[in-house]
Amino acid sequence: DFVPPRGMAMFMRRPSLQLPTLRAFDVADQLEGGFARESASEVLAPSPKRAGSSLTRAYVRMTNDEDYYMYLEQSDAFLLYARLSEDGTSISIHTYQPSDPLFSASQPAMTMQYQHDTWMVGLQQCENCVSSSPARACRGMDGHSQQLAYCTHAMQPLGNAKVHTLSINLPGLNPDGSRVIWCRRMGLPSLARPGASDPVLKVQTKLPEWNEERKTLCLEFKGRMVKSCSRNFQLCTETDDAAVVCQFGLTSHGDAEFILDYQFPMSHLQAFAAALSTVYWA
Repeated sequence: DFVPPRGMAMFMRRPSLQLPTLRAFDVADQLEGGFARESASEVLAPSPKRAGSSLTRAYVRMTNDEDYYMYLEQSDAFLLYARLSEDGTSISIHTYQPSDPLFSASQPAMTMQYQHDTWMVGLQQCENCVSSSPARACRGMDGHSQQLAYCTHAMQPLGNAKVHTLSINLPGLNPDGSRVIWCRRMGLPSLARPGASDPVLKVQTKLPEWNEERKTLCLEFKGRMVKSCSRNFQLCTETDDAAVVCQFGLTSHGDAEFILDYQFPMSHLQAFAAALSTVYWA
C-alpha cells in the first residue's frame, strides 16, 4: 500500500485535496525532491519590508489573451500561472505552470470571480478551515473560501479625460506582522463590505498627473521603460498617496509583456491579482 511521507500525509487529509492515486505518487515524488508547490503560503506572504521604497521586481507574460505567467525579474523564477475562463467570469490561478507534470487545470490554488466591475479573489482551501468538514468550512457560507482581496473598478473624470481606477480591500496584518486569515467562520464579514473596525488594508489608484512637456496625463514609472497602455496603473495606500506599493505597465519589449513591481504590504498573489483584474480595461 502507498504510505505518503509526512508532508504528503497532511495534504491528503484535506477534503479538497484528495488527489487521484497517480497524482498522489507524483506529488510525493516532488515533495521528496523539494519541488512540490501544494502550499500557497509563499505567494500569500506580504513582501518583506525594505529600507526606502525598494519594490520587488517581477514581470507578467501574456499568451493568447487568456494565459498569464508571472516571474521574478532578477532570477526569471516562475511564480504563478493564471487563465481566464471561456465565459470571462472567472480566472483560475495556479502555483504550477501547464508544462509541470503536477499541473491540474481543474485544481487551481486560487480563483478570481468577476461581477459588475468587481473581482473577489479567494483561496480554494481556507487555511483556517483546513481540518473542518466541507459543511462546516467557510466556503459553505456564500460560495467563497478564504478571501484574499476584493477589487473594485470605476471610471473617474480627470480634467477633460476619464481614467480607470482600481480600489482593493486586503486582509490586514496582526500585531506580530503576520497576515490576517480572512475566514468567515471567524466572524469576519465579506471583504466586499468590511466594517469600520475590521482589519482591512486599502490600496487605491494613484492618479496620473498632467505633463506639460508631453501635453498629456502621465504616470512616472521611475527606473522603468513603460509604453502607454490603458492597463497601466500605480497603487498607493489610503493613508499615503505618495508611496507606490504596486505598479503594472506594458514594457517596451512588445504587446504581451508587463512589468509588475510591488512592496509591503502586498504579496506576490495580491499584486498578480491586481494586474489580472485589468483584463477588461480598454
